Amino acid sequence: MLRIDGLDFHVRLTGAGDPLVLLHGFPDSGELWRHQIEPLAAIGRTVIVPDLRGFGATAAPAETSAYRLDRLPRDVLDIVDAIAPGTGAFDV
Repeated sequence: MLRIDGLDFHVRLTGAGDPLVLLHGFPDSGELWRHQIEPLAAIGRTVIVPDLRGFGATAAPAETSAYRLDRLPRDVLDIVDAIAPGTGAFDV
């Protein structure tokens, strides 16, 4: 679990190397990528697989404003920055 902006995010982290983020869609969770994680880590990537807010084992805020489209990409950037600070790979 990783606390970002007051929310607990379930994040699977595997491997070492340049970060690679795998995102799920609706209504899935990061478990969707279970077969791809190990092979990608084996070729030298840090595979970051979060359950996005409201999905899987990540917290689900009650207020609908917490799911605005401008908030979701910020979650991903904050997760990457917490795991691999200073990589600049996902700077906005």
